[in-house]
Amino acid sequence: MSAPLRLAVVMCRRTAVGSVVGSLVGSAAAVGLIGGQLTLARRRIPRACTLPPVTDGTAWVAPGADRRRRALRVAFLGDSMAAGYGVDSPAQTLGAQVAMRLSAATRRTVAVRNVAAVGARSRDLRGQLERLDGKPELAVIVVGANDVTHHCLRADAVRHLALRE
Repeated sequence: MSAPLRLAVVMCRRTAVGSVVGSLVGSAAAVGLIGGQLTLARRRIPRACTLPPVTDGTAWVAPGADRRRRALRVAFLGDSMAAGYGVDSPAQTLGAQVAMRLSAATRRTVAVRNVAAVGARSRDLRGQLERLDGKPELAVIVVGANDVTHHCLRADAVRHLALRE
């Protein structure tokens, strides 16, 4: 092998090794950063001291909706975001916001059943589903943040989300 060709092969190997090492160091740094953010979030986010506004059993009607039509039944399952934690009034909750937009789009009243709970994880979805009376026409599931902060395995969360009857 000629000297210039040998030098090119050595340079390619060095570049490849440098890329692999750089990728490994970058991945380790990312894992450390995410782990640190989780720890910081768990320390800084206070435990829930108040209950979220109640949207369970409410009905929402957008202007122009036909109140004579059968209401669209929508269920909310999941964690504090679905429950409405952190807002002051029922109208500010995710459930109400989604219901009003659905009411405007369908021109129907939207009846909300909200069984979400502050602190819930994907493993809690089965129990929430069992608390629903009747079958909704639409279910909104917002869950996952607590799975992450509690280091739940992704495969376990996926298994719980399957919700097979």
